[in-house]
Amino acid sequence: MNSQNFPLKTEIKIEMDPNTSHIIIQSLKPEIETPVSDRSTINLSTYNKGILLHIEAEDIVAFRSIINSYLHWIQGLYDLTKRFEKK
Repeated sequence: MNSQNFPLKTEIKIEMDPNTSHIIIQSLKPEIETPVSDRSTINLSTYNKGILLHIEAEDIVAFRSIINSYLHWIQGLYDLTKRFEKK
């Protein structure tokens, strides 16, 4: 995460199995490594029950945008991994 001091911060925990957590985090690495904006930052990691998101933003628009984007991507990747598990 950048060393900037962003006024808006949150932590989101999403519970899922460890294998799926790892797949999702690896899939999102390109997005994390090349952020679209310098108005927000995100750090994804695993914890014993799933994925942990640390999000910071300088304004409410950037805050809402990064949260919505990552939750949408995580949901899509989760659904995709579950479809492949069933086959």
